[in-house]
Amino acid sequence: MQIYKEGEKSKGLCEHCKKMVSTTFKLRTTNLNDENEKPFKVPNILICACDFCNHTIAIPQQSFASIAEVKNKESKQKIDVRLPRHFLDILNNTIVALGIKASSDMRGLLLRFYLASVVTNTKTINVLKKNLHSNLLNGHFKRSSRLTLTINFQLEEHFKNLIKASGLNQTEIIDSLIIEINNDVLSKQNKSKSDEVKIMLLANG
Repeated sequence: MQIYKEGEKSKGLCEHCKKMVSTTFKLRTTNLNDENEKPFKVPNILICACDFCNHTIAIPQQSFASIAEVKNKESKQKIDVRLPRHFLDILNNTIVALGIKASSDMRGLLLRFYLASVVTNTKTINVLKKNLHSNLLNGHFKRSSRLTLTINFQLEEHFKNLIKASGLNQTEIIDSLIIEINNDVLSKQNKSKSDEVKIMLLANG
């Protein structure tokens, strides 16, 4: 990939001027449309502008990652689940046990990490199902705590595939992941996973 710098000169075909023109690479907030013709705005990306009419005549490849970042933010989905209070406590105390301040952002990061880590093979699915027999799900309790998990379209597809492969619904999968978090960190059954989780939270918090 060729990397261009702001202020660098080039040449290109300007559809507005109907001719080859000299151009300058500039930072510009740009309006684009996604594959469904839905408009979105990308702030301050490098574009190639005509020196005569100032129209954007091209967007260099190096700006594509910034465009994709905005598109991903636009396409994020929210998953709402109801949890028993002690499951929310597991998430909060897991984060605190790793030396980090608990917050809704950290709870989201923790669950997204575990969701992304789950593969759709028979062994993993059997573990997910086994977790649902935990004592943490026994007895009478209310699902009085609401948790909203925001995920990007890639993780959403992964979640859908996991639901299809396992036969579990989204609440059961979230329950199982929280039990796995409890086993790994609070019950100290998986130190290497605990260390991995701590690094992830520190890096993304």
